[in-house]
Amino acid sequence: MTDFIVEDHGSIVLLTTVTDEASEWADNKLSHAGRSEWCGAIVIGHQYIGPILDGVKEDGLSFTIR
Repeated sequence: MTDFIVEDHGSIVLLTTVTDEASEWADNKLSHAGRSEWCGAIVIGHQYIGPILDGVKEDGLSFTIR
């Protein structure tokens, strides 16, 4: 099972947590200050998603790009 679903919408990317581990990771690693959510997904600027996904992989979690 994948931990995150990644949906690329051009200038923004939606990052949806699927597992409890992913939710905990996002709470600990992604700033809550100014964080936007839409339909249960975290809204990420396109320029930031690469480093975030690198961190996901480094911490042993997985993602699926849609």
